[in-house]
Amino acid sequence: MHEAIFPSFLWRLVGRIISDDQLERAFYIIGLAWRGILIIYDLVEFKYIERNKTHVIGDPHQKALLIQAIPPGLKLLGILHSHPFDKGKPDFSTIDLRDFSNFGNGLFIVLSGSLEYNAVFMSGRESKECHITIRELRDHEKPRILIVNNRWKLIVPMGLSKWELEKYAPIHLSEAISREVILGRIKVSETSADLALPDYFDVIKSWNPFKIPYRLYLQESTEDVLNEIKLIIRYIFNYKDCELILHKDEREAVIHKCDGRYI
Repeated sequence: MHEAIFPSFLWRLVGRIISDDQLERAFYIIGLAWRGILIIYDLVEFKYIERNKTHVIGDPHQKALLIQAIPPGLKLLGILHSHPFDKGKPDFSTIDLRDFSNFGNGLFIVLSGSLEYNAVFMSGRESKECHITIRELRDHEKPRILIVNNRWKLIVPMGLSKWELEKYAPIHLSEAISREVILGRIKVSETSADLALPDYFDVIKSWNPFKIPYRLYLQESTEDVLNEIKLIIRYIFNYKDCELILHKDEREAVIHKCDGRYI
């Protein structure tokens, strides 16, 4: 059996959202795997293409942008979705199982209208029951943000040992560096070439106590930085209206208000 730790404040938020809606809702689960346990730090609601009482379809463009924005050390762990029509412990539908196999490996949680859950961890074609522990994170489980070369922000658990950090940090950072190299551009002269990495802002939700810095990459020709960041936020988080405070020197944007949604 796998185990996942789900922070109490996030569980209350998603429970409130689901209990107020008769249609299905779905969320990407953001977090990390550490010492055999999944630790959840955030949820991002789907940008829906279709949503009804029994099924949801998310926008694949949102998923691609979200994966690109997740800081090194964290990953998209899986999906949580609701079954508002179920009471008691819910079952996965045949559509759910099909969608999970298309998603690949990961954690899949379904919540009923009575806020009871069923959870599995998919690995290949094999699924195993996953136990969800709902509680406040302990200090050693909370995220720690390490700044690398004054550019990249690596997210690790507070309790990560020096040995673990030295072993796993290069793996996580290599993915982020490779992504930025691909998004960058080369300036070529007769005898040399210079790599210009893409411009970016790290966006933080002010109400999330863990302050996860999602990295949003900007177009090279951008003049109106504020509105471009808002546009990308609309695609990634599906916040149709939000108030931002920019800290340009730190390349950071903080979302202080949005359209009544806090996931």
